Amino acid sequence: MWVSETEKRDSLFEVAKKKCGDENFQLTDIQSHKAFSESDAWIDGHGPMTANRIFGILTCNVSAATVAPRLAAAQYGLGGMYQNGRGVAKDYRQAVKWLRQAAVQGYAGAQSKLGIMYYSGRGVAKDYAQAAKWLRKAAGQGDSVALIFLDLMYTKGEGVPKNYAQAVKLWRKAADQGHAKAQFNLGFMYLIGLGVPQDDAQAVKWYREAAGQGNAGA
Repeated sequence: MWVSETEKRDSLFEVAKKKCGDENFQLTDIQSHKAFSESDAWIDGHGPMTANRIFGILTCNVSAATVAPRLAAAQYGLGGMYQNGRGVAKDYRQAVKWLRQAAVQGYAGAQSKLGIMYYSGRGVAKDYAQAAKWLRKAAGQGDSVALIFLDLMYTKGEGVPKNYAQAVKLWRKAADQGHAKAQFNLGFMYLIGLGVPQDDAQAVKWYREAAGQGNAGA
């Protein structure tokens, strides 16, 4: 059953309780319901999230295993809203709060953004070690943004020992996903022989890939 236009103005949590009845409403993490009631338009990687679509998540008699990933997505989305000031006043501390809740549940996008918040010192004290910790977790799940940031940290020795070979390894993963910046940087490493044997042919290959996507440096 979907939410009417009038019901959209109510707290989504209260709407769900009214629809299902208190005794049948089995979402276990009460605090996480704020992620739904504070914003009825957030981004989960697939476009705007409306009240109707969110209510599709807040269904009756669903298991915690079914709901948990969606709660993490909601927390990630709300963190992004606070980070970018979309629908709410920009608030980096609130962004960190919600991103952390999703990150500890293993949500890769949240881990990546939380790592970047630690790297930049937005909403939390700058901490390269914590940045590396969260970026590693996201990179381990193939998050291309995390791979790029972690690459840079390995080339600069920020929060991790300087390691050009490890940077190349990570850049290659991001480059294989079609990330133009990673392709350009990988070409540069081959050009000058950092972390890999110098190889003009490989440099040309990756520069060509990056240029094909409009990277001006290539």
